[in-house]
Amino acid sequence: MIRFCDLIEEYRAINEFEQKLHSTSNLCVNEAILLCLLHKGNSLSASEIASQLFLPAPHVSKLIKSLEKKGYISRKIDKIDKRKMIFSLNNIGVEKIQQISAYGVELASLLSNRKIKTL
Repeated sequence: MIRFCDLIEEYRAINEFEQKLHSTSNLCVNEAILLCLLHKGNSLSASEIASQLFLPAPHVSKLIKSLEKKGYISRKIDKIDKRKMIFSLNNIGVEKIQQISAYGVELASLLSNRKIKTL
């Protein structure tokens, strides 16, 4: 069983990954994950995003606002419920997904390198 305090190396690897992601793509991890979610699930409401990312609604609202400002996602009114907004990737967002797609491999590499060092 892994104790919480044994996760220090993994925490450092994830932090290193997040810093590199931000410096090279101008995205935080949550923004990148939201782009991936929209890429995978096409169009989602804010509440669906919050549910799938396990984030509180106010945090999701900030992420959405940031990604809209950066030009990666678009909003439209839901056809069935006119009170609900639906968010989706636009062409610039799809390009950004392609740019960051290799970061998952890099994170896995960082995590495995940390584990090898601790063995």
